Amino acid sequence: MDFTVNPRSLFARRPDWRSGARVVERNIVWLLRRVAPRTRSVVISGFPDSEGNAIEMLRVTAQRYRGTIYLLVTDVQTAQTVLRIAGLHEQPNVSLVSRRSFQGLLRFLTAEVTMFTHGLFGNPRVVPGKTLVNLWHGGGIKGGLMADD
Repeated sequence: MDFTVNPRSLFARRPDWRSGARVVERNIVWLLRRVAPRTRSVVISGFPDSEGNAIEMLRVTAQRYRGTIYLLVTDVQTAQTVLRIAGLHEQPNVSLVSRRSFQGLLRFLTAEVTMFTHGLFGNPRVVPGKTLVNLWHGGGIKGGLMADD
C-alpha cells in the first residue's frame, strides 16, 4: 500500500464565505431568470462604461432592434458622455439603467437577450428563451467592423 500524501492537499486553500455567497447569488438569479416573464428587450453591459465592444453592440442593436434596449452602467453621467462622443445619445429605444439597482436586476431578469463583457449578477447559467452573449473585452469588433457595406 502507498501511504504517500499529496502535499498540495495539506495546504489546499479553503473557500471563504464569499465563494459560497457567489454560488447562492448565481442560483437565485438563475431561478429568477427562469420564472420571470420574457420582455421584448435587450440588455447590454460593458465594464467600464466606455468599453468598446459593448458600445459597438449598442450601436448595431439600436439600428436593427425594434424593442427596448437597456444599457446597464456604473455611472449614468459618464455613460451619457460616452454615448454623446460615440454619437449614440439620441437613440429613442435606448435607456440607461444603473447596473447596481433593482431596476437593473429586473431588466436583466426579463430581457430576451443580454450582452455583457464582464459577469452580471453572479454569472447565472443560461435559461431557455433568454440568450446570454459574452462579448469579452479588449480587442474585437470595435471601429465599425460590424458595418454591412
